[in-house]
Amino acid sequence: MVLRVGDPGMRPSGRHVAVGVAAALLVTALAGCVHARPAGPAGPPPGSRGDTSAPGAATPLSGAALDLAVRAGPYWDDERLLQRAERELTRRCMAARGFGQPTPGEGGGTAGDDDPWQPNLAVRRQWGYGLGVSPPAPDGDYPPGLPPARRDDYVRALTGDPGRRAVLRLAGGLEFTIGVTGCVAESRTELYGDILDAARVFYVPQEIHNTLRRQIAESAAVRVTETSWKNCMNGRGYAYESMLEARADAHRKRASVVDVHVARQAEIRIAVADGECALAAGLPDAVDREGRRHATALPAGQRADLDRAAHLRSAATRRARGVVGGGGPG
Repeated sequence: MVLRVGDPGMRPSGRHVAVGVAAALLVTALAGCVHARPAGPAGPPPGSRGDTSAPGAATPLSGAALDLAVRAGPYWDDERLLQRAERELTRRCMAARGFGQPTPGEGGGTAGDDDPWQPNLAVRRQWGYGLGVSPPAPDGDYPPGLPPARRDDYVRALTGDPGRRAVLRLAGGLEFTIGVTGCVAESRTELYGDILDAARVFYVPQEIHNTLRRQIAESAAVRVTETSWKNCMNGRGYAYESMLEARADAHRKRASVVDVHVARQAEIRIAVADGECALAAGLPDAVDREGRRHATALPAGQRADLDRAAHLRSAATRRARGVVGGGGPG
C-alpha cells in the first residue's frame, strides 16, 4: 500500500483517462487519477448537485476559464499555493487526531511544475525532466516512528471511510467517485467550500486539457514551431525529431550510465536545451493561442464546467493565501 500513488479521495472508475499534474497534490496522498468511465445510471440524477452533464448556456468563456484551459497566467503559482494550503490543512487535521506527517520526498512536486509545452527553465536546470526523482520507500508513506499497528488507523484518519463516497459527473462524459470523509476530504471542503467543488477544480481542467491537447498538437501553428524547435536542437548537436524523442533519449541515458551524477547532468543538458529551443521557437505562445481558440469551440456543457471550475479555483486561491499566511480560510 503506497499512499503517494493514486488519490484515495478522488478516484475514477471504468475507462482510462490521461491526467497530468494533479491540482491537489498532497505530500502524503495525492497524485492523480488512473481511470474513469462514461457517465451512466450509477451517477446522480440529472440536475442534482453532483451532475454537470446538462448543456450550459452558449456564452463565451471567461478570461479566467481560458487561462485555466491553457494553464496560463499565474496557473503554476496558484497551483503551488493550493497544494501548500491543502497540505497545511491536512497537517492540522491529522495533528488533531494524534498523527504527524510523513517526511517529504525528494522534490518530486518541484519537477512536476514543468510542462513540455511551457518549459520552466529554472526547474529544468535543477531537475532536468525529473526522471531521476526516486519514489519514496513504503515506510516513507507514514509519519516517522508510527508503529506498524497504527498504520491502518493513520490511513483511515487520512482517507476516511471507503464506503462513504460521492459521485461527480462531468459534461464530457467522465464520472468520478470521491471520498467524503477523512482529513483529505475535510481539508478540501474547507479550502474549496464543498468536496464536489474540490473535485471539479481537480478534474475539469485535466479533462479539458486532454480534450484540447490533440487539437493543439495537430494545428499548423504548433507544427511550424516544432520545426523551428528541431532546427534549434540540431544547431546544438541534438538530432531529435520531436520533444518526445528528446525525453526518451534522456531516459535511456539515465538507465544506461552507471555514474548517477554523469547521467543526471546529461539529462539536465538535454532538458535545458529542449526548453530553451521551445521558448526560442515561440512554442508556448503558439500553444496558448491555439488552446484558447479550440477552447471557445468546446461543447456548451464543457464550457460551463470550465467556467465553474475557474470561479471555484479563484475563490479557493484566496482562501489558500489565508491558510499559508497563518490564518484560516477567508
